[in-house]
Amino acid sequence: MTTHRIAYNVLDSVLRGGAYLNLALKAGLKDTDSLTASSVTAIVYTAVENVKYTDYLISHYTKGRLHGSIRLILRMGIAEILFMNTACYAVCDECVKLTKDIGKKELTGFVNAVLRRVIRERDELPELPKDDSEYFQIKYGLPDFLADEYIREYGRSFTEEMLSGKFSLTCVRAQHPHTVDELTDKLIPNDPVMKELPYRHGKLVSDALILEKGGDIASSDLFKNGSMAVQSESAMLVCRICKPIRGMRVLDACAAPGGKSAYLASLMQNDGEITAWELHENRAELTRKTISRLHADIVKCAQHHSTVLDESLIDNMDLVLADVPCSGFGVGSKPDTYLNRTNEDIEEIRKIQQDILHACSKYVRPGGGLVYSTCTISKRENEDNAAWFLKTHPDFIPDEFSSLLPEEYSERSKNGMLQLFPHLDGTDGFFIARFKRKQSQKSGCIEEIPDGK
Repeated sequence: MTTHRIAYNVLDSVLRGGAYLNLALKAGLKDTDSLTASSVTAIVYTAVENVKYTDYLISHYTKGRLHGSIRLILRMGIAEILFMNTACYAVCDECVKLTKDIGKKELTGFVNAVLRRVIRERDELPELPKDDSEYFQIKYGLPDFLADEYIREYGRSFTEEMLSGKFSLTCVRAQHPHTVDELTDKLIPNDPVMKELPYRHGKLVSDALILEKGGDIASSDLFKNGSMAVQSESAMLVCRICKPIRGMRVLDACAAPGGKSAYLASLMQNDGEITAWELHENRAELTRKTISRLHADIVKCAQHHSTVLDESLIDNMDLVLADVPCSGFGVGSKPDTYLNRTNEDIEEIRKIQQDILHACSKYVRPGGGLVYSTCTISKRENEDNAAWFLKTHPDFIPDEFSSLLPEEYSERSKNGMLQLFPHLDGTDGFFIARFKRKQSQKSGCIEEIPDGK
């Protein structure tokens, strides 16, 4: 089976069948070699990320109703022509072959003509709409409600910069008992894989090593033996803001795939107790494997729904981390983030986030901390949820953490909250809020949770 036929099958499952991209790719790439897998992934990612724009162009270059399979081939071809380095003639040739392969031989001339017109006019393509909302929907694939929301909350200029400032560099760190200095001075120079990868230290977390080019990190001995972990700088910052110290009792309420639990254990020098919860057994098992590989011995993983109160842990934790399920709008490396998203989806996610916060707040001892984080830039899931929590849980107050950040972030991290943006910070779009439970009262949170709307 050719690379383009595999890519077509994956895209058919995702764009026409509604399958999750990661699962469709995993199934489609089974038994393929690494070069084919890399090519297929690049084509699929590019096509999915630009599907609204390619549809916009297709509507200009074709008339009448298109068969779904032909539209899919044109989506692939146009995306590859405009956004990848593949030779244009090769793209046309492969798409014509693919048209024959799926039994649409009579339409090969049509496919070839449309693609060649795009190639001829690639420097003078149809202009995008003047309306700001339509512009962002087509250029960046945003659903209409989100385009309107971003324009309202951030303005057109900031929204454009934010959406175009995607961050995809890989970041690694040391795992206890190793330090970042040991990693850079001794371990990396002696590792055949890692010594070939240039890096720089992170801006927000100095222990973060941001790789300036890609590599097969999983084959590195440092990765295999647990001396080093792959983790984004923003995720590392979340753990830093937890202020972990030796001997603490910590709950990581939404732990999979286990990277934050492992880093907390590393910062605590494997001295203390960390309970790691995950709802789904397959993800709980993934978390256990991460914990085992990184030798985070103080972490105990269990399958548990974080919205369900565990009375045995009430008032028992020094720190609770609620890195909750979210819309994922801050992670630009996931091209299917915006596919099929609705406003109702976000409200449902927001309600789950509030339920998790409400339950997890009960585990925090008086004087202890609660850290809430998401990998999104949606204010509804971030600042609005933080405000909701403080209003409905009067035994908690904002807990400042600006001292843990570079000086330039002091203004942005007021009131115990910080929103990271790809174009400003060179990281995924992360939100972090830290709350402290008052010493003076044991309880006092409002039991009835409003719907937050």
